[in-house]
Amino acid sequence: MSPEFWKSFPGFIKNIYLSGFPREGLITAFVDDQEEVEYKKLRSNSNIFNNSLVRIRVEFHDEPQEFELKGRFGDDPLRVSMPRCQGGTPAVDEGSSRVRTSVLYRGKNVFTIEKDGEKWPLIIYHKTLFRDWVEGLARAVILIVGLNTFVIQGSYIPSASMMNTLIEGDYIWVNKAAYYFQEPQRGDVVVFNFPLDPTRDFIKRLIGLPGDQVEVRNKVLYLNGKPIREDYTLLDFMKFELDPTVLFRSSTRAKIPQGACMVAWSPEYDEMTSEGTYLAMNPGVKKGETVDLKQVKKGRFRLPLKVLALEGDELTLTDKGLEVDQVLYRAGTYRLFGFESPGSSATASQMPPFTIPADSFFVLGDNRDNSQDSRFWGTVPRANLKGRAFFLYWPFDRMKSIKRKVVGDSAAVSNPSVQG
Repeated sequence: MSPEFWKSFPGFIKNIYLSGFPREGLITAFVDDQEEVEYKKLRSNSNIFNNSLVRIRVEFHDEPQEFELKGRFGDDPLRVSMPRCQGGTPAVDEGSSRVRTSVLYRGKNVFTIEKDGEKWPLIIYHKTLFRDWVEGLARAVILIVGLNTFVIQGSYIPSASMMNTLIEGDYIWVNKAAYYFQEPQRGDVVVFNFPLDPTRDFIKRLIGLPGDQVEVRNKVLYLNGKPIREDYTLLDFMKFELDPTVLFRSSTRAKIPQGACMVAWSPEYDEMTSEGTYLAMNPGVKKGETVDLKQVKKGRFRLPLKVLALEGDELTLTDKGLEVDQVLYRAGTYRLFGFESPGSSATASQMPPFTIPADSFFVLGDNRDNSQDSRFWGTVPRANLKGRAFFLYWPFDRMKSIKRKVVGDSAAVSNPSVQG
């Protein structure tokens, strides 16, 4: 529209407003045309309107005696109508404003405002479908890039150091804005630049804050001198199989001994009972949860075994099998295992008291016996924190929120291998 158009803006018109209607598809998420916009302000967008349906409100200085709005697209007329009230009845013109609605075609739509014998052209350009989608996609890309840069980052879990909270192959979202307005807290699962190689991202659980004293004694974490119960950790233990017949020498009833458990089994697992296999379990494992059977030679291989009974649970031997809580398990569908510490590295099992310096944090992997963390390379500076992991989105069957765990419970932990 030429500059001359604005110079010839007719005196009988006070203002003109355009608004759209709800739309479907990609553009809806990024453009809202339902709010009224002054017609003059469309110049900032090359006089191009986004919506294919337009509501035109013409405001006059005085109430017009006669008013008509006609439209055409090339040689084809446009259907211009009065808006309808609730219930479907046509609205009634009153006051100094007149409202009409019309369909817009892609390109140049020419309307004519007629008032008391005076005429004035009103031109509305409607975007082409291609431009509409390109602009919508551009906005989507800008939004996604902005979110990824400042708010949310997608990350992949490449190792087993955070089992069983996160396992290899999990995809997570990280809230990069989590620590813009608040300080990190104990129990957060944090993503950070590895202090010894800032080009690499690590993920661990934040255990200690600046000024805290941390210590590891016989695989038990001590925070400010108090032992911490960590039901979310995974610890490795050598296994030894219990012979059920030994338990029932003098009676058909027996209790699972200290440091042992009964797990679901299948004959196809028998090859996993060779030398070099071990078990990993959470100290606070409960019935119905799992322990992991692992094999050293196969590295990352893991076989989750469902826990059927724990230390102190009563077993009953029958001629059909073993009964636990009135549930019968036939021979071959269960195994009894005991645990003992495999004597892992001194650094992992023992760490003398250490006070965390200012602006730094102490982090540990949940899979304590298979994690390179602050026990080995020190604390994480505040500046290295990238954000807090908050959601596991892939694979779908593991989809869940990643919650902060309470770190600081003063409950005594005497033997983490037999907590149940």
